[in-house]
Amino acid sequence: MTVEEMAKIFEGITFRIPASEACLKAPMKVSIARLNETKQLRDAALTVLNRNGIDTIIGDRDERHRTWKIEIEGLSIMHSRPAGEQLLDIWQGEKVFSVAWDATGSLTVVSFRPGEWRDKLGALAGADAA
Repeated sequence: MTVEEMAKIFEGITFRIPASEACLKAPMKVSIARLNETKQLRDAALTVLNRNGIDTIIGDRDERHRTWKIEIEGLSIMHSRPAGEQLLDIWQGEKVFSVAWDATGSLTVVSFRPGEWRDKLGALAGADAA
């Protein structure tokens, strides 16, 4: 079976990875400047979500947790709190940003793809603050 054939079989199916396995991918090694930018982008996304996001419950097997979602200006943003940690993901067609943090504030950058989405997010957060 080719990759294309497999992709058609799974098209439209969403897979949920348990929070305990969500960060099995090794965290990115990032510079202090990138880490600071990551915190600013996370805070901007949370600002947008807190003002305009939709509060939903996601169920996965026997686990349920709250999520906040929004689709705005070509960006999809989702914040969730499974198993005591917080996760924030941003898509612009494909996933461009994924970060996790715990109660201590310890931040793990899972993925970060530079692009114009950063400016768009900053403008949306700034517009929300006005």
